[in-house]
Amino acid sequence: MPGQCHKYYAKLDAESRYYVKKLAALLRLAEGLDGNHRGSVTDLSCHITEDNIVLCPETEGVFNPQKAIVKADLLEDVLGRKVIIMERLEPILPSTEIELGDHLDYNA
Repeated sequence: MPGQCHKYYAKLDAESRYYVKKLAALLRLAEGLDGNHRGSVTDLSCHITEDNIVLCPETEGVFNPQKAIVKADLLEDVLGRKVIIMERLEPILPSTEIELGDHLDYNA
């Protein structure tokens, strides 16, 4: 985990340290999701609530969610939410009230 003992991290200003911590948190979680280094997670959906980050991985082969939970500690700290990993039984989709196409700019 990034800390003041890392000389390059310690030289960064507070805002930059915050962003580095966020990126490190995502990398740690990704490494935990692929803990066996065999690409077992083939897809991942995420649902964020006020208190939680719910991850629903689609997997092939052996997947150990405990490895990901162990590596989620920094993300929980940075975002102030608990990470929960659930086996994906059905996709978590946006509310039907949201029209996804309304926010896309095809002219850019």
